[in-house]
Amino acid sequence: MININRYILFFVVIAIVISCKPKKLSILPVLGDVDTTTIVAIGGNSFAGYSDDALHREGQEYSIPSIVIDRMGGTNFLNPFTQPYISSSSVGINLNGDSKLIMAYKTDCNNETSLSPVRKAISGNMSDLTNSVYSTDGPFYNLSVPGLDCDEINNISSGDPASGPLTYNPWIARIARDPMSGTLLSDAIDLNPTFLFLSVGMDEIVELARAGVDPGPLNSAGALIWFSGLGIIADDAQGVISTVPDVLVSPYFTAIPYNGLELDADQATTINSVFNPLGITFQVGENGFTMEDANEPFGVRKIVEGELILLSVPLDSIKCYGMGSIVPIPDKYVLSLD
Repeated sequence: MININRYILFFVVIAIVISCKPKKLSILPVLGDVDTTTIVAIGGNSFAGYSDDALHREGQEYSIPSIVIDRMGGTNFLNPFTQPYISSSSVGINLNGDSKLIMAYKTDCNNETSLSPVRKAISGNMSDLTNSVYSTDGPFYNLSVPGLDCDEINNISSGDPASGPLTYNPWIARIARDPMSGTLLSDAIDLNPTFLFLSVGMDEIVELARAGVDPGPLNSAGALIWFSGLGIIADDAQGVISTVPDVLVSPYFTAIPYNGLELDADQATTINSVFNPLGITFQVGENGFTMEDANEPFGVRKIVEGELILLSVPLDSIKCYGMGSIVPIPDKYVLSLD
């Protein structure tokens, strides 16, 4: 027997659902008591818009403070949040003189063509690095520069590279009010900010990790500026200080597995004939890559779980020329457990 009531209930439910129009919730952001009169940012790569291994215009437009300030309605600020833009026609520049990276097709040592990061041009636009732009485009409210170390916030930028690596950062000299004696701290104070974005330490830690260096404690002067950053602005001013995330979870350190050396039976026999006399054995299937280690009796060992192979390792050498197997990976490309 057909249950008529059940079908009537079904059609009633359908009719109700069809008749109900979803309501779009409009959530308007509010600034609360944030004083947007003068916003200043000091930070490193992500705050400066450094991306694709270079500083270039598109990356600057998507710098973190630029994105946040846009959401805050930055066009209505008393002092526009000016950035030291590079020309939109520039191919970008980094400290090695290289242009930015783009995705393009590249043929590897196995004659296999695939998408890969390649340089947009043979070289970068060096004038974007060496020319001071304050007199033409300043003052800048985004005082962020690529590769910023903690102790560089209050170091003289110095337009003379002879001053040495501890006090010379050409990115600072490029945007400082006085390229020969200005500092990011003094320029920030001169702007009398009412709100400060501060993000330091990240670039320093990343570079130390990439180099395999044990950083120890952060420079004490740099750390002091880091945690008392709000003291550089008015007593009643506001700001945000960022934390430093775990950099070792990024693809630069995790893309290549430690046990990516896959061997068939013949390959395992060949490599064992070389390494068995050294007390090192390999099996069919997955194995740890070999690496240099001056602490080992024969200067070589297998990479173990937990150790990280940097993405800067020459991949063609691994694919075609025995690096990581017969030829150990240089230790500069591996972060050991130590």
